[in-house]
Amino acid sequence: MPIPSGSSIKLRNQDAEWHFMWIGFDLDDCFDSFRITIIQGTAEERYELGPCVVWELRRITRFFESKTLEDDVGGGFRSPDPRYYEVHRRGGHYELMLRFEGLGLQKQFALQDPQVVLDRKFLDAYEGREA
Repeated sequence: MPIPSGSSIKLRNQDAEWHFMWIGFDLDDCFDSFRITIIQGTAEERYELGPCVVWELRRITRFFESKTLEDDVGGGFRSPDPRYYEVHRRGGHYELMLRFEGLGLQKQFALQDPQVVLDRKFLDAYEGREA
């Protein structure tokens, strides 16, 4: 089975959506881009975090599949400047924090009781599992 060039995780409720997207797989172990898009009503905000390794996708997927005991997941990127994200889970509620040091940007978002949609096609193909 061919390996898809990207993957995504979407969280949504009646008020908002969060899209975690990995784009441009290099056929080794990295994606060209990891981005988080927040949609609230008609407003859409896109945050580019930079290149990302497959390990990060695995870690976030396990977190949202609730296959970890951890209630927090996050990471940091250095391209083109220091950029960080954190997701905190409290019951069925999530909080997302984004910090882009070079831009002086810090944003916080909350999502209550979202539906989580995981695109497993990439990881299943990458890890040699049948989809």
